[in-house]
Amino acid sequence: MRWGIVLGFLCALFACAPSIAPTRWEALPEGQRAVMFGTITADISAGAINRYMLRYRNFDTGETAALNVEPLDDSGDDDLRERGRVVGRFFEVTLPPGRYEFYDVSFLAMGLFGASREWSARTPFSLPFTIQAGRTHYLGDVRAYPARAGGYFTFTDREARARELLAKRRAAAKAPPPPADIVNIVPDPDKAGTPFLRRGG
Repeated sequence: MRWGIVLGFLCALFACAPSIAPTRWEALPEGQRAVMFGTITADISAGAINRYMLRYRNFDTGETAALNVEPLDDSGDDDLRERGRVVGRFFEVTLPPGRYEFYDVSFLAMGLFGASREWSARTPFSLPFTIQAGRTHYLGDVRAYPARAGGYFTFTDREARARELLAKRRAAAKAPPPPADIVNIVPDPDKAGTPFLRRGG
């Protein structure tokens, strides 16, 4: 895996924290947008890394974003805690319809004096998924696991739980309830051909 040493203050200067989806996607006209939701979690029982990221991009526009979770900086969502060893958050994002792919991972570990080490895939991979206009899509429970150098992500289908979380959050925000016909797009990580993406248990 490739890695680089960076200074922590550079992240503060250049806003290194990633977004799950570009803000401008939220302003898309009704007929040109869709919804994707799920959970991004991290198993910290073997020791936490500061940030886990799974990067994705739109095939047609080249725009990129990332699913991310920061166990050491974010207390996470109480609904997603599992015996104190798993932290994470629920996400619901608006994005344009089209063809997408997961193509890279990133694991950031902070060191002394603000320095950090980041691991990512040596060779980009491709795990495609499709977003349909006007539909609501369930991506899955995406879970990060730390390893000796970096880590890996798993995909698990926990749609029933995610539907409950989506309904709960929309009710709290006084937003319309979720549609009944949610599109399940939980991908098969084996198709990516990389050790960084695996099936969940």
